Parts: sequence; structure tokens; C-alpha cells
Amino acid sequence: MIEWLPLNEIPKIKRKEFDCGNQTLNDYFYKYAKQDERKGLAKCHVAVEQGLVLGFLL
Repeated sequence: MIEWLPLNEIPKIKRKEFDCGNQTLNDYFYKYAKQDERKGLAKCHVAVEQGLVLGFLL
């Protein structure tokens, strides 16, 4: 079953494993999504199934 979790509940290593096929989106998710949350610029939720990151939504 797919769960939507806040970004801060996803370990960094799991974020690094994510690959959507678009390097720009992969880089944003791994490098900048958490920073943008801390700055109040974005709120990110992550689709997870059995510990695997499937996607994210801002």
C-alpha cells in the first residue's frame, strides 16, 4: 500500500535511491527539497511503498 509521508520522515539514504528518470527532478528532491522546506518555500510529501520512494509532491 502506498503511503504519503512528510519529507522529514524519509531517511536521507532513501531519498538518494530515488530515480524518476529526470536528473533535474532527482537533484531537486535530493539536494533542495529539504532546504526549501526549512526556508518555508515548499512543503514536500513523499509516496512510499515497502520502504521504497516512488515519487514526491510539492
